[in-house]
Amino acid sequence: MLIFVLLIAATACIIPGLFRKGGSTAYLYVKGELYGTYDLSEDRDIHLESPDGTVNDIRIENGTAFMKYATCPEKLCMNGRISRNGESICCAPSGVLMLIRGEDDTGYDAITK
Repeated sequence: MLIFVLLIAATACIIPGLFRKGGSTAYLYVKGELYGTYDLSEDRDIHLESPDGTVNDIRIENGTAFMKYATCPEKLCMNGRISRNGESICCAPSGVLMLIRGEDDTGYDAITK
């Protein structure tokens, strides 16, 4: 019975991600302010250095974005790549957030009537 419950829970977590559309634009926020928007089809490096000494290097390549380098203590933001609508990378100590959105993305998870 426990295995069945775990299997259902794992399936419920995995399936929604399979149906997300690929994003087309990365929105970069620094300390809550929009820093820039970047087309995921154009490879580039983004270097951020704040007055308090924190450094973040973001890389966009092959339709994905990832944190290449960060001076934060635990470096959790450096795990993984993002490319689909709604996916994000956050470096809380630096105040950096990158969010992926597509052309048809309304910004809402769901709309009810």
